[in-house]
Amino acid sequence: MSSIKGSRHQEQKKLAPKRLPQSNVRNVRLQGTATRAPLEESNADTLFVPVRKPPPPKKIRVDLGKPNPEFVTIFPGPSATQTFKVHLDAIITFSPYFKTAFTNYDYEEARTKTMKLRDVDEKVFRIFNNWLYNQDCLRTEDAIDLDLLEVAKLWTAGGKWKIPALQNQCIILLNRMLIRDLKTPTQDKDVALHQFLAHAYSTKEETQLKKLAVQKMILVLPTVVSLKEWAADFTDSLMVDISEALMKHHQSLPANYKTPKFTIKNHLVPEPEYRLN
Repeated sequence: MSSIKGSRHQEQKKLAPKRLPQSNVRNVRLQGTATRAPLEESNADTLFVPVRKPPPPKKIRVDLGKPNPEFVTIFPGPSATQTFKVHLDAIITFSPYFKTAFTNYDYEEARTKTMKLRDVDEKVFRIFNNWLYNQDCLRTEDAIDLDLLEVAKLWTAGGKWKIPALQNQCIILLNRMLIRDLKTPTQDKDVALHQFLAHAYSTKEETQLKKLAVQKMILVLPTVVSLKEWAADFTDSLMVDISEALMKHHQSLPANYKTPKFTIKNHLVPEPEYRLN
């Protein structure tokens, strides 16, 4: 009896599937399934592909409680009438640009602890000043009243001051504002968008701001009230970038883009009526 049970057990063991090692099991399960590759920063090849947001950076808290803190005075705007007192430790922590200016005594700014920023609007610098203390320009009360052009200028200033974290927050804020304006297009919003495009293409460098401008421009084209007037003011580089994006990403264009119906007679030249003499 025991020999019969033993033989049956051996037969079942032969028929049972072999168990793979745990590492092999994982490899088998992955076969035939789509693996999620990490999404990189948006570029020309991923213009209409949503990119995964990077994890929020850890906020750096500058110690502002130490005794006898040192301040610098900033005069933004062309008139330089508004002044901002900024903690020296705060502004040099986040910006290599300001660190060089205020700590290298070969510069007048380091000796006087003052700086004039004539190319930066007062309102824009106020947002930056708040950002220094909480590293968040997306939820501040001042940001609510900003328009596209002002946020774009803040992005440009962040590049000059070498603060990529500030630039990235500006891009996120610009994207939100553009999505909001797409839902309720008006002529005033068209003007704001036109100013934003002009600022983005005021430089010859290839920037992330230009990429965002091209993408949103393509999305908003069907709703623009005065498109002919816009096109007359477009720079050559903007027209080239829009055309290239339309050709390269035509399969992923929005649903409101429809190919015009082709009618052959619209492409014929007029013929005179011939009569025999």
